[in-house]
Amino acid sequence: MDKFWDTRLLAILEMSEEKVELAIKILQTLSVAAGPLSFQAFCEALAVEPDAKNPINCSPVLSDPNKLLDLCPGLISCSTIHSDGPQPEILPNLVHPSIREYLFSKRIRTCRRIQHE
Repeated sequence: MDKFWDTRLLAILEMSEEKVELAIKILQTLSVAAGPLSFQAFCEALAVEPDAKNPINCSPVLSDPNKLLDLCPGLISCSTIHSDGPQPEILPNLVHPSIREYLFSKRIRTCRRIQHE
């Protein structure tokens, strides 16, 4: 399974620097979330950049679930929950719990390419 996650992470590292930074932030946010996040709460968490001159970055990428999925192919998904509200709620999440475990493990260091990034 580790080789599968290595391949997915390496695909992210082939993207532009800006996309890599956002993809890492997406994975970090979903990995440490205590529970499911609404798409709005998730995007608000991603928009916060504490060290920047402008600590809130409202990127257009943050308004489209499909663009977020494109940044982390095979690693995240969005579930749709139909509720009493006017629109269904979108919940971004990791596609499998083993991703979280892998991202926090020492095994990720065995991927030589990731070590050098």
